[in-house]
Amino acid sequence: DKKKARRRVADEFFGECGACDEDKKRLFIETEGYRLVWSEEFNSSGSVDRSRWKSVHSHGNGFGNHELQFYTDRETNAWISDG
Repeated sequence: DKKKARRRVADEFFGECGACDEDKKRLFIETEGYRLVWSEEFNSSGSVDRSRWKSVHSHGNGFGNHELQFYTDRETNAWISDG
């Protein structure tokens, strides 16, 4: 039923992201009244759609927060396969 499905989504989300409601009885996630405004299904193969996605380049500084990753804007770093 819909209430159980919402509860499961909330439990999984807060299990990964941290609980706002420790006793899990008062938690309510509002779902009514929202509408989808954008989506990307990745149902193709090849380069990502550059009209929808902008690549970034960290220039080796980890965006100032000491990340060890080195972001580049090369197409070989972002692609879709088995969409």
